[in-house]
Amino acid sequence: MKLGSNTKLKMPSGGSPGGRPERSDGDGNDGYGKPADMWSLGVVLYVMLSGMRAFDGDFKIEEKILRGLWDFDLPIWGKVSQAAKSLVSGLMTLDPKTRLSVDQVLEHVWLANAGS
Repeated sequence: MKLGSNTKLKMPSGGSPGGRPERSDGDGNDGYGKPADMWSLGVVLYVMLSGMRAFDGDFKIEEKILRGLWDFDLPIWGKVSQAAKSLVSGLMTLDPKTRLSVDQVLEHVWLANAGS
């Protein structure tokens, strides 16, 4: 099956740490689609760059996700470039309408400078 630009996925991704902040609104908007995938990419990139989960600890993980309670406070982030942190921040933006798109990620300075 080929997914079009307006295709919305219907299968839940589970309750893993870093699940998307979008939720079903009861009007057929189930919160799945490219913006949710971009959020997941941000969560994976956060782990790859820091070796730590963005959402962890004593506080309820789901509430942390819904409120966007993550940061770059760990010492490891001092060794990560501002461009990489900018990409993670853009991907882990709570509002799916302002979250980075696939095209914006591909044009992001961190990826554009990767070959130089």
